[in-house]
Amino acid sequence: MYTAVILEDDISIAWDYEIILKELDVKVVSVVKTWSEALPTIRKTKPDLVIVDLILNNDQKGFGFIEGIKNLYIPMIVCTGFPEQRNIDRALNLGVQAWLTKPVDKSAFIFHVKKALSLNRVGDDSKQHMIITERGGLVKVPYDKIVKIIVEGNYSFIVMENNKRFVLKQSLSKTLDGLDPNRFVRCHRSSIVNLDFVSGIDSKNHKILLLDGEALDIGNRFRKEVRSIFKNS
Repeated sequence: MYTAVILEDDISIAWDYEIILKELDVKVVSVVKTWSEALPTIRKTKPDLVIVDLILNNDQKGFGFIEGIKNLYIPMIVCTGFPEQRNIDRALNLGVQAWLTKPVDKSAFIFHVKKALSLNRVGDDSKQHMIITERGGLVKVPYDKIVKIIVEGNYSFIVMENNKRFVLKQSLSKTLDGLDPNRFVRCHRSSIVNLDFVSGIDSKNHKILLLDGEALDIGNRFRKEVRSIFKNS
């Protein structure tokens, strides 16, 4: 069964969402009325979906919350009474799956919930896919196909096994927080590597060697951790 957290301070509206979600076999594990309890609740419950009102109890911190949760890669649907285009664009750029204006149309709500849930698999707590923003929508990127995540110039990129690239709209530090530490390691301030694609380590020249022959630099501050990983592997 899928799970969801609802961030809504109007209990009657939250109840309407909960009824629809139940019809879709989605269990609401928590209804949150304040921003102060929103992030801890989501970190604890690890839902498959979050329904978000941008303003809770007259506290306009919705975008701050979205910024704080986007590195958890949980699909979000915003349901709000403020349909300004600039806010819609901002939300979509932050990775929000859909923006619905109150009163929310039931059929539109159902459509976007189904679409958002298709990004996650039931019972897969390990999250086999990274969810990123691509051309105004969300895309599933399989972790086991990611070779490395790098910074080039002003942009960060996810580099796939087939050399396809996705632009990553957040820092490497935030990205690393959402990755499996047993699979991904940061070897430089500008790169994270998937250990599944590593053939070895060149300690003398401070390089990580990839299966395709590429060698990535190991930065000074990351050498101890990288060596420890290979020593214990």
